[in-house]
Amino acid sequence: MRSLHSWSFYTFVLATVLTVLLMLSGPYAVRDFSSDDIAFYLLLGGHFFLIAWWGYFFLKRKDNISIRFFIECLFFLGLLLLLFAYFYAKNANLDYVKRFTLARGLHFDSDITEQRITVLVRYLPLLVASGCGYILLLSATCIIHWVRRYAALFVLLGAVLSAAAFPSPFFHNGVGLFSWIAFVPLFFILRFVSLPRAIFLGVLHGVFVTLLAHYWLATFSLVSLQAAVGVISLYYIISLPLLLVIIYRVRGVLVPALLWTLFAYMQHQGFAAFPWVTPGYSQFRMIPLIQISSFTGVWGVNFLIFYVNMGIAEFFYHSYFAKEKTSKKPWHLLVWPSIAILTVVCYGEILLLQEPPYRKNVKLLLVQNNSDPRKAAYEETLQRLATLTNKGLNSQPELVIWPETAFVPNIRRWGKEDPQKYPLARLVRMFKQYQTTIGTWLLTGNDDYELVLDSKGDEKERREYNAAVLFDPTGKRIDTYRKIKLVPFTETFPYKDIFPGIYQVLLNFDVHFWQAGSRWVVFQHPQFSFSVLICFEDSFPPNAARMVREGAEILVNISNDYWAQDKIEAIQHFTVSVFRAVENRRPLVRSTVSGMTGYIDAYGRIQADAPLYEQAYLPVDVLLTHNRLTTYTKYGDWFIYLSGIIVLIVGIKSLFRQYYRK
Repeated sequence: MRSLHSWSFYTFVLATVLTVLLMLSGPYAVRDFSSDDIAFYLLLGGHFFLIAWWGYFFLKRKDNISIRFFIECLFFLGLLLLLFAYFYAKNANLDYVKRFTLARGLHFDSDITEQRITVLVRYLPLLVASGCGYILLLSATCIIHWVRRYAALFVLLGAVLSAAAFPSPFFHNGVGLFSWIAFVPLFFILRFVSLPRAIFLGVLHGVFVTLLAHYWLATFSLVSLQAAVGVISLYYIISLPLLLVIIYRVRGVLVPALLWTLFAYMQHQGFAAFPWVTPGYSQFRMIPLIQISSFTGVWGVNFLIFYVNMGIAEFFYHSYFAKEKTSKKPWHLLVWPSIAILTVVCYGEILLLQEPPYRKNVKLLLVQNNSDPRKAAYEETLQRLATLTNKGLNSQPELVIWPETAFVPNIRRWGKEDPQKYPLARLVRMFKQYQTTIGTWLLTGNDDYELVLDSKGDEKERREYNAAVLFDPTGKRIDTYRKIKLVPFTETFPYKDIFPGIYQVLLNFDVHFWQAGSRWVVFQHPQFSFSVLICFEDSFPPNAARMVREGAEILVNISNDYWAQDKIEAIQHFTVSVFRAVENRRPLVRSTVSGMTGYIDAYGRIQADAPLYEQAYLPVDVLLTHNRLTTYTKYGDWFIYLSGIIVLIVGIKSLFRQYYRK
């Protein structure tokens, strides 16, 4: 044991020293010590501090339990920073980053490969130092149980499985089956550790699932990935203590599974909601299974996943590790979740067999222009949109749909200006002239604005919106929808007065803020009605349900996924839309600047899609069924409210039981 302790210490020291040598010499040496690298320098400083602290106890031939926790923190912090830096290296060749860094006078290596090698050379030795030291040191200490010994590594394995269940670079459609076992390590280990360590492990799981599954956020803006990881960490830190206290007091697996479902629901709430880490979305290919969403929303699928994971974890715990082990295996912990899945799948199969006849079909043309709206080449983009639209007009569409920010110049504003004087006004006139030549209706993403006037009638404030605008064949502007749910930190930050420092940091990183719309719009076409979800608005179930209750027969998602330049992001976004269609039994079509343009029927089946990140047009015949409202559309998140009531009743009952025992 002592020799393993020695090897762990020597490995840690040598790898840390190697990192310093690589920093000082060689082709990837650090040439200038800038403030941008402060996280790395703090990590390196932590390693040297640990060498001194560890060395003190090592020379005295003593063990110190705090060293184990400190080296564990250094290992996972190093892994976190390495992944951050590696993912953000992809920003190097993005045009908007180049323009931003030039405007700010910053240095940003434009070679992705060079930058990523630099990241690996800088961080990998430190990761080897803390990783090897961590594993060897744990092997050298007398810890009560091997599960506690390697708890963090098991939780990390679960996080990897959770991320792999979603579309990823390794499996483009994800491996949905992983979700049914991905939470087992976390749920199992929570039985063996103290509350503070349970919170640490929960945060570890949430952070790495977010980072691994949604690495592409690094290309959305220079702050989006950090914001997402920070928000998820806060959710776990705030919610886990109460959640775990209740779980420790309640027997069985049903109530804990409901509680974890409530926890997932909370991540969809508030300003900083980040909904793409919901496990249920990984099941988008399991068509019979997800039909339950028309009854419970995606939360029913979430509950099943947590129920199965909790059942497996509790089965192994009570079979082999619990103090009150019995001679018989608790098979009921596996049987009841299995019956629940079988029931839901049978329900879905019966529903699909009883699919009602379609009452009519609608011809739509979805356009994917595959150009960057952040560039100022607006005339070139308009020509590309027109060319693609003209190619698809032979399908005789009743509505042409252009994506979010397809036409950038503000039509309302520049339509009032002199085309001879302003280039953007000339572009708006070109757009209007073209639109009247296609002989059909057109929906396009566009900026919108309104003026707030003072008492004298002078402009006091200009409010800008991300919008969708509908034109009839004569060029008349019929209606406008202004995006209501904005992306936190990158489209909106409502706490400017409370946190002015954060607001200024966001401005420094070139964030452009929009105003949130206030009116839910149902666009009226002579043949059908539809509503628009702009970009990640389709990630929030109540938004789509509200629009269907208002009368929408078709859901339209217009989006700009060009910024990611990543097929995985595009597929993940598309999977979210599948559930909005199933929940409301309404067909959903997506038109993206680039990403995944396609058509999903009312049962979540992908009927058509365009090639990823290519110029494309996609004519689709959208089939409309009845206009009846589903249980979810009518009553919204009733399953969540019922779950909350059950958890509350059981929690109060458990407290009273404990009180009377005393």
